[in-house]
Amino acid sequence: LIRAITLWTISRFTKYIMIDNTNSNNEEIFTSYLSNTLKRFLDSDPIVEEAALNSFSTMISNKKERIEIYLQDVFNVIATAFTKYESSPLVTLIDIVSYMCDEYTESFKNPLLIKNLIDSILQKWNSLNNDDYKNISPIFDLLCSIIRASGTLLKDFAKKFLVKSLSIFQSLLSSYKVFLFINSHTIMIWPFSTKKLFPKVLI
Repeated sequence: LIRAITLWTISRFTKYIMIDNTNSNNEEIFTSYLSNTLKRFLDSDPIVEEAALNSFSTMISNKKERIEIYLQDVFNVIATAFTKYESSPLVTLIDIVSYMCDEYTESFKNPLLIKNLIDSILQKWNSLNNDDYKNISPIFDLLCSIIRASGTLLKDFAKKFLVKSLSIFQSLLSSYKVFLFINSHTIMIWPFSTKKLFPKVLI
């Protein structure tokens, strides 16, 4: 909790650290702020991880140009985070990478910068169960955002992405066929809520 509060408190001074501070130690303070925030991306406490993610998002919104030269390090840390995040921190991380696709579009066209990140996201994508609708939708949207930002760069990763996508669609189709079958053969009021049995997108 102390680490999370510390991150939240320091983030209140982001504008000063990144823009207003004109002292000679400006760059040293900024790099220390950035590096320690990135370290907390890989904290053992999800609350601290989210605090670090929110702090980093504040940095981007204040002066994204100052982070640009450190994007290789940022992407490497985010790639590692994708292999360990679950639940709320994962959703926040996905939102931040989507945000970065808009803010650093040209950087996403550089294969040397994003290769590890893409590999990590695809690894997470392929590890999802076909009925993990909570995570499928945001990661699918993220991959689409990356594809738009990087243009044709992702052609080398397209097969991994499409194979899993087709598997998910086949599972959805099978579930929908079962749903239609049950509806067409029900002779009494179905005693269970269909919303508990089938994905919301099918109801």
